Amino acid sequence: MVRGRSSSGRSSSGGGPGLFGGLGLGVVSQCDSEDDSTFCQFSRFMQVITMIFTLFFFIYLVYMFVKPYLGKRKRR
Repeated sequence: MVRGRSSSGRSSSGGGPGLFGGLGLGVVSQCDSEDDSTFCQFSRFMQVITMIFTLFFFIYLVYMFVKPYLGKRKRR
């Protein structure tokens, strides 16, 4: 069974105060490793997609920060 829990053990609805509280990003779903329900499979899939998107976003930010320094070379 899937239950939303916060780190303190209380139930979490994701609507609480905080940076991501209004978006529901603070909700933690606990699925056992052997749980193969549709919700847990979809949740794991979305976690992987989110991690990949976040990784590419940070790579893009680093690239945009470093890009101006790569093009500055002295010409004679």
